[in-house]
Amino acid sequence: MIERTLRSDTSYGRRLRQRLNRTTSPWLVVSFLATATATAQDESAPSAYTAAQAAAGRADYATYCAACHGADLAGVAGAPPLAGAPFLARWGARTIGELVRYTELTMPPADAGGLTDDEYAGVTAYMLEMNEAAPGAAPLSAASSIAIASVAAAPTPAAGAAAAADVPLGVTVAGRVENFEPLTDAVLRDPDPADWPMIRRDYGASNYSPLSQINRGNIDSLELAWVYSMTDRDGRDQPAPMAYNGVIYVNNPPNVMQALDGRTGELIWETRVSGPLNYHPMRGSALYGDKLYVATTEAHLLALDAATGGIVWEAVLGDRGDGGFTASSGPIVANGKVLQGMGTCQQYRDEKCFIGAFDAATGEELWRFETVARDGVPGGDTWNGLPDIFRAGGDVWITGSYDPELNLAYFGVAQAKPWMRASRKTGDGAALYTTSTLALDVDTGELAWYFQHAPGETVDLDEVFERVLIDDDGQKLVVTIGKPGIIWKLDRETGQYLDHAETMFQNVFTSIDPETGRPEYREDIVGQRVGNWVQICPGLSGGHNWPAMGFHKPTRRLVIPLMQACNELLPLDVPLEPGLTSVGAGWRAYELPGSNGNLGRLAAFDLGSLEEVWSFEQRVPFMSSALTTAGGLVFIGDLDRSLKAFDVETGDVLWQTRLGTAVQGFPISYSIDGRQYVAVPTGWGAGAQLFYVSAILEEPLRVPEAGSALYVFALGE
Repeated sequence: MIERTLRSDTSYGRRLRQRLNRTTSPWLVVSFLATATATAQDESAPSAYTAAQAAAGRADYATYCAACHGADLAGVAGAPPLAGAPFLARWGARTIGELVRYTELTMPPADAGGLTDDEYAGVTAYMLEMNEAAPGAAPLSAASSIAIASVAAAPTPAAGAAAAADVPLGVTVAGRVENFEPLTDAVLRDPDPADWPMIRRDYGASNYSPLSQINRGNIDSLELAWVYSMTDRDGRDQPAPMAYNGVIYVNNPPNVMQALDGRTGELIWETRVSGPLNYHPMRGSALYGDKLYVATTEAHLLALDAATGGIVWEAVLGDRGDGGFTASSGPIVANGKVLQGMGTCQQYRDEKCFIGAFDAATGEELWRFETVARDGVPGGDTWNGLPDIFRAGGDVWITGSYDPELNLAYFGVAQAKPWMRASRKTGDGAALYTTSTLALDVDTGELAWYFQHAPGETVDLDEVFERVLIDDDGQKLVVTIGKPGIIWKLDRETGQYLDHAETMFQNVFTSIDPETGRPEYREDIVGQRVGNWVQICPGLSGGHNWPAMGFHKPTRRLVIPLMQACNELLPLDVPLEPGLTSVGAGWRAYELPGSNGNLGRLAAFDLGSLEEVWSFEQRVPFMSSALTTAGGLVFIGDLDRSLKAFDVETGDVLWQTRLGTAVQGFPISYSIDGRQYVAVPTGWGAGAQLFYVSAILEEPLRVPEAGSALYVFALGE
């Protein structure tokens, strides 16, 4: 179907071909992370650019580049850094002219080559300035043969440390939650209907509220009760608020925690848990006992006093001998242990990413399970003989689930890195334990079972997202959906494959074995070669991504946010060098066939049959999780600032409003003194989804970069 569309001479086919030729992304073409130090700038270095060029380039960079690469060129939304050691490791040995020509070919992603020659030269000059290259009298030219490392240098670590030191850590606004009641294991196993004490509300990750005061019959009376502006200090904002005993605990970008009065929105206390120099999102935190547990964006795990926000203990995830890690979703507390996964696992290094368990009282590391199997351990023979140091990936960047009866924790694991087999050189090896569901014994960290959804995953369609635990007619299920847009139903005691359903058009797998659930890739995907484009539907944004599904318990329906976009991918030749790796490939984006230009979709599926019950499509993608309630409602927000309430039975839109910026993160519902509230976060930095939307939409989509806030609604009194 896609091939026919691309060959067709319709106006849509012509526009699509033109768009494919123009929308190769610069930030996924290659993203090297390095530990190497760049060559210091020589005092006799030749003139690389003029100060006037850099000044003009600063303005153009802010317009065309900062949304993805960050105001300080540190990299945002998955885009690589354009300053410092990572940039110089990639570009230091190449010439200024090559950088200009590369930028012309790939920037901006929705209009590659669309700027003037002077604008491209100015942006390049600004990049050089930000890498400590000195201006001179001769202007920058696309014909320049000056090696970048001969004029540029990475800022010294001391400068970054000094900048971070300027930001006070710990409690920044003092206060106290009065009469705080510690949360016990029993409370977390069966939360009070009035509370939302963890990300996705319960251990089963249901995203379901048993409150029904707000319902189909009175939704028209829903109105704004209060709004609180959160921190807008750079970074991506995808928060997962919690509500407990009338207090809301919410993460802010970057690395700020706040406690708010759930009735009025008054700030009770605020704590900065880390510096501002990281642009990954924070998606959640956890309450247990008298503590609030937070994972910072650079993968530090902290315990705060939940009543005051004071820091009780801090643990560092990983040894950090070869560089840092990140964490973008918070922990889950199970049986007195704080369980946390890691991100930024793409570097070729001795240390591998892992899921760790930490003592809730002291922060002591109790066990770790590495998500990349080394040679000589179970699963280690699935990497095609690749030396351990070149086995990368296995990020765990979504909070897990927990079954207290089985004492098992369930996590999804992302893909191997680099994404494509031709780049990472693993052949047809399964590359365990990537792209898998893991069931781990909470006391020991031992693997109870695993199910690999796509052995040897090779087109960045990973399965890292939420694991929903459901009891159905006496059978214990774990249900999940990943980027391929396929719902998977597994037995959560044994890991046995039970069923699956495709929620949208996909052309990646030719078949899925009905007995084992093992998928088979298209022949050209398996036989991919460096330099040859490979077409995939759904694309890199995923048929489903981090905006989590909701399980509506009364109707036994899975309500799932979906994204209808495709990509072509270009495998790259990635050198096997310690300290380096590539997370991706070149890409071009286009709409999913049959979507009628609607990138966003919300659909409900029957748990038993996995058949679709209803579906709603719209032009822009949904960017929040799906909150379902006992009042028969589904609340969800989108990239274009709209918050909607759907009838869970019919899929009809019953109510909607427009908020300050993109509605993204995790809506929740809670109750105080018998009054039900719905709290919805907004924020900027939609990541890959925003990139793909910008590359596909012909009409402009203007999402304010400020406006991180928590909007709280209730029925009019």
